[in-house]
Amino acid sequence: MTLKERCQAGEAKLERVSNALLDPRPEILDHCQAELQEVIAILGGDSVGAHASLPASGPPVASDRNALLRLRHRIRLLALQVQNAVNLCQGWTQLGVSQGYTEQGAPAVPLSEPLASYEV
Repeated sequence: MTLKERCQAGEAKLERVSNALLDPRPEILDHCQAELQEVIAILGGDSVGAHASLPASGPPVASDRNALLRLRHRIRLLALQVQNAVNLCQGWTQLGVSQGYTEQGAPAVPLSEPLASYEV
């Protein structure tokens, strides 16, 4: 598999992951993790003879360079999407354990009495 073909295959899988993350659910996230591991395997060239198709030296081929640039762009978009999902999940968690937010934007954690006393 050539570098360009590996980049295109990785880009296609990243596109599927990006589309799947539009509806984040636990089973979707498990699927996305498996897809991303496949992308790593494809781009890492874990298959036998994967490096045989790469040129030993010399300037990069223009089509390879363009494929790498498209892949890098797709990765950056996916990273932004993942960061947005992380922020959303952290916000949900914070709302679940707090009573909203203060006027300064900090979480308002409910005050509770201690369950045990440690007085001597």
